[in-house]
Amino acid sequence: MKKINSLYKDVNYDINILGIKNNYLEVVEGDLFVCISKNNTERYYQVDEAIKRGAVCVVVDGDVGPRDVLVVKVENTSREYPYLVEKYYDMPDLKLKTIGITGTEGKSSVGMIIQCLLGKDICGFLDEDYRILNTYNEKSEFNVNNVYKYLDEFVKFNCYYGVVEAGSRSLVDGTLKAMDFDVCVYTNIMSDHLDVHGSFDNYLRAKLELFQKCKDTGIQVLNKDDFYYATVLKACRGNVVTYGRESDCTLQIVDYKCMYNKTSIVFKYKGFEFKLFSPLLGDFNVYNLAAALLTCLELGVGLNVLLRRIEKISIPNHLVFLKTDNCFKVMVDCAHTVNSIYKLLNFINSLNYSSVYVVVGQEGEVDKFRRSGVGEIVVKNSTYAIFTSDNNRSEDPNNIINDITANIKNYSNYEVIVNRDEAIKKAINMAYDNDIVLVLGKYTDVNMIYSFLADRNISESSTEE
Repeated sequence: MKKINSLYKDVNYDINILGIKNNYLEVVEGDLFVCISKNNTERYYQVDEAIKRGAVCVVVDGDVGPRDVLVVKVENTSREYPYLVEKYYDMPDLKLKTIGITGTEGKSSVGMIIQCLLGKDICGFLDEDYRILNTYNEKSEFNVNNVYKYLDEFVKFNCYYGVVEAGSRSLVDGTLKAMDFDVCVYTNIMSDHLDVHGSFDNYLRAKLELFQKCKDTGIQVLNKDDFYYATVLKACRGNVVTYGRESDCTLQIVDYKCMYNKTSIVFKYKGFEFKLFSPLLGDFNVYNLAAALLTCLELGVGLNVLLRRIEKISIPNHLVFLKTDNCFKVMVDCAHTVNSIYKLLNFINSLNYSSVYVVVGQEGEVDKFRRSGVGEIVVKNSTYAIFTSDNNRSEDPNNIINDITANIKNYSNYEVIVNRDEAIKKAINMAYDNDIVLVLGKYTDVNMIYSFLADRNISESSTEE
């Protein structure tokens, strides 16, 4: 709770503000409502509705006439909103060492690895789908209010670090507008979210916004092996460090070998060469670990401390082999873009499984342009695919799956099962000795998969008898 005069020093009213909202439909008794509207008619309507729902103060950038509640007029409510929320939560971003991560792929993985290396007791992580702090992992909506609410929560849990996924949409829609970062991390850039940004150039510019938000004393951690490294470097300010295969990288990836249960990696940091075994699988995770490791080293964490923590890294829903008594393997991963699925299938196919069964869908309202590419990559690099739903939002799942299968009508190694649980169950029932089932996408119920595996065990036992 805040007094209105603590948010606006020139307002001489002693009003308690219980929350701040910019959606009038979410307003409850005691809220301050920030009206972000396109015209006078819309502004009047939103203000009226917010007051009906209990708003005790409204902030506007246009005329709304006399009201029964306090009206505060500002120059631009869109610009005002994130700074007002930041102030409401007592500037939690300034009380933490903030680490922002951007890129097309690897953001969540790098963020969770950083959190594991720094320690979940002193580092909170917030991505576009979840917040992770200490022993809990909860789904959350990524918006201005929640970002500062959860950063404030990190502060109250005595965290020293706050890691934030900085996606292209949150960089341009104002979600992260009020934040400056102590560390900015870049993973890679590939074509994505063109439905949101209109063109790749716009998408790239959105990503580069993060590096304008790095503090003058901050650190920028860049992937030197990425095609757009030079472009990102030009956007940087402050201290730049790099990771990659080249010998002049701050953290050089000297060599690595991917195995089915671990990855052997040789790194060189500022001339000192060392070898480690990572529980993270696949060559893409070599780069994710490099980004996280370099970030922590530059923050002053000792190498010996980090090496001890690497073997304990755990990333929920990222390349997780489920424990099962069955004769086949089941892996869950959040891969959902063309490139991430391609890299994952390359890794899986290098392990010589007899058959590879893939269950995959695509989110609704997100980059329709990549859907057909996902379909092609999966059928060309797996034994059999089942295309299904994956967080459809307001879209018809059948339309999403039609987009996925648009260019593969001449392939016979796939089917469509719209119900995600039924699709996973079907794949599990298809697998036998030395096969692997890959369940891909951002939303997977691991407990449900375990129940299907248990049913499969029961049926196998019954058959044997």
